[in-house]
Amino acid sequence: MRLSNRNREETLQALKGKTYDLLIIGGGLTGSSIALDAATRGMDTVLLDMADFGSGGSYRQSMLSFEQGDYYYKTWKNLEKEKETIATNFSALYQPTTGMYLKYRGDLDLKNFTNIKRGLLFPIRKKQSIHLTKTLRHKEILEYEPKVNPKQLERGYLFENGLINRSLMAIELIKQANQLGTAAVNYLRVTQFIYDQDDQIIGVVAEDQINGDSVSIYARRIINATGKYFNRIRKLDVSDQQQQLPPILNKKTIMYLNTPIPPINRILSFNDAKRDAYVTIIPAKGNLLLTSVEKLVQPTTLSSQPLESDIDHYLNLLKQVIKDEEFTVNDVTDVNLTYEVQYESNNDLSSLVMVSDAGLISVLGTGTEAYRLYAGEIVDMIAKGLKKEVNILYSNSETNVLTINKKKEIEELETLTIDQEDLAQLTKVYGDRTPQLLEYYHHCEMKHTAYEINQLLCAELLYSIEHTAIYTPLDFFVRRSRIDHNLDEIKQQTTGILNLLEKKLAWTKEERSYFERELKIWLTEQS
Repeated sequence: MRLSNRNREETLQALKGKTYDLLIIGGGLTGSSIALDAATRGMDTVLLDMADFGSGGSYRQSMLSFEQGDYYYKTWKNLEKEKETIATNFSALYQPTTGMYLKYRGDLDLKNFTNIKRGLLFPIRKKQSIHLTKTLRHKEILEYEPKVNPKQLERGYLFENGLINRSLMAIELIKQANQLGTAAVNYLRVTQFIYDQDDQIIGVVAEDQINGDSVSIYARRIINATGKYFNRIRKLDVSDQQQQLPPILNKKTIMYLNTPIPPINRILSFNDAKRDAYVTIIPAKGNLLLTSVEKLVQPTTLSSQPLESDIDHYLNLLKQVIKDEEFTVNDVTDVNLTYEVQYESNNDLSSLVMVSDAGLISVLGTGTEAYRLYAGEIVDMIAKGLKKEVNILYSNSETNVLTINKKKEIEELETLTIDQEDLAQLTKVYGDRTPQLLEYYHHCEMKHTAYEINQLLCAELLYSIEHTAIYTPLDFFVRRSRIDHNLDEIKQQTTGILNLLEKKLAWTKEERSYFERELKIWLTEQS
């Protein structure tokens, strides 16, 4: 069954009348990684998300870096391999890049400290997790990045790393799990748990956010992997009212700013001395992405939204690091707050995973490079429990050998009637998914004229409808589209885009009106 909302009623109907081995609440990177790992072992799995897949903490671009973590050697070694695995298995989504670490007076020099520590403790392997290519003096930093504020600046380091789109990463993992039999449904909100006579959770009641209907779904194990909505789900469990949290968490704030011309050319990383946090600024076309990672010790509550004072703090940080630029609240287009545990290879999983008296398994996410290992250990725990309960022996995790979305060269494709510039764009961003896109490109030869939309945009829309479960225009433009479509052209094609989505997804008139307003507001914000 394809991952599509065109067959939504059929999918929801299939959820009834059976008991799954595993039900996962949350379709971000955590939930999708667990779903794929479980599916590869033969577990009958279902994954639900109350919004769109990859729309919470699994948020767009992320740098593959674990420098800010003080890891044991075994973990550091394993995460080094994981970065290589991600770069290979997701090569169509992975973007090698260079960045600059800035050391200001009074900062703890994390980069230098980490490298010295590894020189003493990790002599077996010389390769560094962030490959330092050059140490920079004050003057050299300004030659590379003239906009960097020189006040209090001591030195810097150039480094090599990589970026990956976490939203697309999660969606590709769900697609792969779906192909292995996992049922995955977005816009399905869990509203209550179902208990047996021993007060153990055996299922959920979920409300369809599209038509308001409710469905009961049963499973032997249920995982809460809802990121910043972690505690909302736990509160539904009558046996889990103390709301205990892991002893150490990383609070990750992700803030997008609208900057028509980004003031910097490469990634900048530095320490936030006031909050003892690690900050990264990533320039993108028309945007700056600021990510702050702050360690919390013995946290008692988790906020789902940052405070106004937090946003002001980050805006001031930007002014301190980038000179002659005025950043205001009006420039902020989106802010996302999430929490992650710090994965260690020798961790007792019980310190990271919370299991309620009724059996609800609650997990927070972890760093991008650790997701596969973390998911594997969680599914190991579930497999052991199911073996005792239903006497089924599941295999070990083998997700490291799965190719999820790899690059593909134009020369590998058959010669087809297609604009070569369009083909180059498709191949660059879709990799081995390009042949599927090409099928829709040719289906659109007539459709793009009928709907008055660009043929390449038409192909992306149809592919996303049929294979990635979009339901709204923003599902597509914010989390699915990999091609940099011109905003002015999108505005001109808005009616055709909405007509196509309305027909394929059978929207109501009210939905059509609402999504049209939503898309126009988004386009205005992006301008």
